[in-house]
Amino acid sequence: MSSGDETTQQEVAGSSKHAFSLENILGTEHEHVEHPTASKDVLTGASGWDEEAGLEHVASGFCVECEDQPAQVFCETCSDNFCEVCFAAQHRKGTRKRHATKPLSGPEEKKAKVEEGAPPAANGEANHGDDVQDSDDELERAATEAVSSKMDIVLSSAPTPGSAVGEWFIERAKYIPVRLTLEERKLLRLLEAALSVSEYTDKIDTIGFGLSKAKRIVHQIRELCAILSGLLLSADYKQGQELFQDRDFQANEEFYQDIFELGRRHKIMNPDKMRSTYGKLIYILQDSQTPEVKDMLSFSCVKPIKSVYKVLEEHEALDLLRDDLISIATKEIYSEGRSRRDIQKDIRNKERAL
Repeated sequence: MSSGDETTQQEVAGSSKHAFSLENILGTEHEHVEHPTASKDVLTGASGWDEEAGLEHVASGFCVECEDQPAQVFCETCSDNFCEVCFAAQHRKGTRKRHATKPLSGPEEKKAKVEEGAPPAANGEANHGDDVQDSDDELERAATEAVSSKMDIVLSSAPTPGSAVGEWFIERAKYIPVRLTLEERKLLRLLEAALSVSEYTDKIDTIGFGLSKAKRIVHQIRELCAILSGLLLSADYKQGQELFQDRDFQANEEFYQDIFELGRRHKIMNPDKMRSTYGKLIYILQDSQTPEVKDMLSFSCVKPIKSVYKVLEEHEALDLLRDDLISIATKEIYSEGRSRRDIQKDIRNKERAL
């Protein structure tokens, strides 16, 4: 037999060992079995079971987690760059909460002017008189620039310190709810208790009782109002007696509007609250605004949200938001990446503006 025939027989035997058959799959050399439809590029590119091996590297300057936001914080323990949102989510608790961090892009620190031969400042106490004078000068200059500034106000972004931002704050105040008082929080607990025991959605979505949907809605709303009146009587007997004097829902319209508005205002300021009762409240208020139900109820359950703008307007104090120093008085003072001297200067400016 010639050498060419022997080589051909060896190639056929080798290919038969790697052929896709049940015998080769169950044999000892099953790792070398190749699927007939698998391409060479796929087999070459797949190296092991590591799914992250074929992923592209994150673009420089972007968050390693979301990969679409610019990196703002560098975690020295993880050796990765994060944006503020992803860093807070990944390092919220546990041992990661104690990871050392370093800001990637912070505000430029102003270098203190030190005269030649002058002793260095100790604990921020040196040159205190100069700081006070500089603070007064900066405050007066900011007020002067605010009066003379004619810049257009962009409501979608934060105001620039020192610019005329009175109208910006007035427009912004229209959409900021007022914080609940102690008495309002007591009524809020009554509302949550009444909503938790109410079967509004079960009764409305179920066909029965021989009543139309509008009549069922009116019946359930009146039942909820009756529960609120009873809870108020048990919590505050004097105030509850005032509701039961007329025994008429229409006469107590203002009370029901106020207590329903408290729930909406509380949810706006605290999105994580009222998870099981807020949806029921919105269904009730939406159904109560339909013309047929509104005529049968003879009163409205909805009133506008109590905002900062309305409170200031009632007390004729809107000029407070037009003050030239309002941006300095409401400015956030942060300490990360700043010297103690700059922080103390901002604190003194804010105290003078207040």
